[in-house]
Amino acid sequence: LPPDQTPQCTEGREGFFHPTDMAGNAARMVVNLILRDFSDDRLAERGRHLLGLVDQLKEEEPRLRITCEINSQYRNMAPLLAQTPAVLKRAFDAIRRTGLEYRHSPVRGGTDGARLTAMGLPTPNLFTGGHEYHGPKEWISTRAMALATCTILNLVQLWAVGE
Repeated sequence: LPPDQTPQCTEGREGFFHPTDMAGNAARMVVNLILRDFSDDRLAERGRHLLGLVDQLKEEEPRLRITCEINSQYRNMAPLLAQTPAVLKRAFDAIRRTGLEYRHSPVRGGTDGARLTAMGLPTPNLFTGGHEYHGPKEWISTRAMALATCTILNLVQLWAVGE
């Protein structure tokens, strides 16, 4: 895999290959990885690249039995959210009513919001105030949690009154 296309070597809207785990012995090896990108076309290209690597390995070692299965996990929610602009407008309004300025930035991983949006329930990701997600130093302040809670309450009110 391209060593410069891993999560730690990319940022913003750059896609990546992310091996998540592997297990094996002398007879069998399984490697799981995540392919991420912000464009469906570039995501498909990542899949083709991976399949090309498999074909290359088969050619180099014909006795090798290797398979590659690509399953859809999370898609970019932006095109779907664009179809329902009121959802983002209310989210941004709820953040403003909390007394904060919103920053619209990409989330570089799969989220529940992406899954729900793909299933037909537009669900943009709101902030939680957390830092260092999924790492040993993940943390969040109680102040940030309180602001996130206020934002959610504002959002509920905006939807309830139809603003």
